[in-house]
Amino acid sequence: MSSHSDGYEAFFVTYTFTDMKQSYPIEAYQEYFKYHRQKLDNALMNNSKVYRKKPILILIPELIPSRHYHGVLLVHKETTNNFNNKCVSKIEMEYVEELDKERMSVRLERNIINPYPKWITNTDLQAKFIKETPYSKRTAYEQNIISNAKPILRIADYRVHPLRTDEVERINQYCFKHFFKSDLSIDDIIIEMKDTKKP
Repeated sequence: MSSHSDGYEAFFVTYTFTDMKQSYPIEAYQEYFKYHRQKLDNALMNNSKVYRKKPILILIPELIPSRHYHGVLLVHKETTNNFNNKCVSKIEMEYVEELDKERMSVRLERNIINPYPKWITNTDLQAKFIKETPYSKRTAYEQNIISNAKPILRIADYRVHPLRTDEVERINQYCFKHFFKSDLSIDDIIIEMKDTKKP
């Protein structure tokens, strides 16, 4: 964050999912944030090839009471107008416990926070419908749909707050407050950004 502070606006983010008691594999969370970041890419970079302006997500998991994520969203300053116009649905004031003060809270557009492509959401809906049919009456095609359906994570709540440079250390401590006391490892941290490598 320090190395990107000149070129990026920083936001403290928290993501909480529905089905809190359900245990999903880490790949399900990685997939959600991959699609979430891609939606941000599409909105912020206008499909350009200027990778240096890419948004960056750094997310630290917490398992109390169940898996959710705290972290930072970095938005390149040259894409701030696109972020405000295409990603933000409204801005309101709210008390932020982690910062112990009232701060601006950013609410994101529905397609940004619910980022799955249509084919995944359609497969999910089909699978739910098919599961209502008794197993013995399901066709091979229907069984195939159920076996290929991936778990879709749905957001129960999220927070996006602008973050000042002097608050970084406090937020860092908050994000990691339970991390090292848990069974989590560095591999559980999610860092999402557009891959700049050429194939």
